[in-house]
Amino acid sequence: MNIISGACELIFSLMMIFPATRPLAGWLIVAMLAAFLPVHITMVYDAPMKVGKLEVTPFIAWARLLLQPVLMYWVWWGTRV
Repeated sequence: MNIISGACELIFSLMMIFPATRPLAGWLIVAMLAAFLPVHITMVYDAPMKVGKLEVTPFIAWARLLLQPVLMYWVWWGTRV
């Protein structure tokens, strides 16, 4: 799933280059960011936790969660016509 989502992120970011596909790419990126919100909420509840070699502290978990709406707005702002 991680590889598929990473590939989608690359494809959608390439779509942002071209004005014709930019609005669709923006909505797809916002949808992906929204789809990952439950993961970030779960990380807040489960922190502190280990993800591989990375220690996810409560501060990091909250920062990631609060960053999602900012990123969603940024993508929307970047796709305005």
